[in-house]
Amino acid sequence: LATALPTTAANLSAQVPVKFTSPGSVTAFGYYVGKYQGTVGGHVADLFCVDFLHHVSVGQTWNATLTSLVGNPDLSNTRGGIGSLATYQKAAWLTAQYGSVPTSQWGDIQATIWRLFTNSGPAPGSSYWLTQANNNFQNFDYTGYSVVTDVNWRNANSVQEFITVTPEPAEL
Repeated sequence: LATALPTTAANLSAQVPVKFTSPGSVTAFGYYVGKYQGTVGGHVADLFCVDFLHHVSVGQTWNATLTSLVGNPDLSNTRGGIGSLATYQKAAWLTAQYGSVPTSQWGDIQATIWRLFTNSGPAPGSSYWLTQANNNFQNFDYTGYSVVTDVNWRNANSVQEFITVTPEPAEL
């Protein structure tokens, strides 16, 4: 409980253990897309991949830095780094769309997220989701959204980076 609470406050980050438990069941472009599952600080959480260039395996555990997307966060311990808040917020906005669209749209949402951070990987079928993210990310509540970054992110063999939503303290 104590490890998850610091992420609810703006400008804070915390290190927590993370375990990847499932890639979900939806695939597109030959990859799993959409909601992955894991535990973050011992709590079950949905994980959304923002990092096409790194890998994670089911059952893998690692220590991660959780960086809040609220306020003026210090993103220096993320792959995107300082100056990437809008990019992470667009990705977070896109992750929030999975619950309101058919799974047939998840591939294009995921490819759009990956393309926010690199030109590698599959291209979405259209620019629809990028346009939506650009038009809507500034009017979204990022309370509880955090970037999950392997503490060894500078290592070429480090784990993928994710976005997750941490539950409010009352829900914990």
